[in-house]
Amino acid sequence: MLTSTSAAAKCEMNAFNSRLWQIMGIDDQTAGSYKLLPIAEFIDHVCEQTLNRILAEPNHPITSCQPRNLRLNARFPFQTRKANKAAYHNSFLKKFLRKLRNDSNSQNARASLYLV
Repeated sequence: MLTSTSAAAKCEMNAFNSRLWQIMGIDDQTAGSYKLLPIAEFIDHVCEQTLNRILAEPNHPITSCQPRNLRLNARFPFQTRKANKAAYHNSFLKKFLRKLRNDSNSQNARASLYLV
C-alpha cells in the first residue's frame, strides 16, 4: 500500500506535486477550492477508503480474520490489539483500524455531548 512508502519517497512525490501545481498556476488556496489534497493526505484518504470497502464486505479475508469487539457498549466493531513490532504497528491495517476506531470514538463522544 502507498501508506508504507518511505518519507523520502513521499517528499519526492510532494515536490513533484508542488511543481505540477505551480505549472498549472494553482496555489494552496486554489487547490483547496478544487478539493486537491497534498500527497500525504491523499494517500491516507485512499487507504482509509480502501479499508472501509474491505470492512464493509463480510466475506473479505481481512474482515473475517479481524476479532470482533464483543463488549455491549462498543463504539467500534473490531478489536485493535497491541502490535509487538514497529513495522506491524505502522502497517496499513493497524494504522487505519486505529484511525477508524479513534474517529468513531470522537464522533460518539461529540454526539453524547449534544445529548446532555
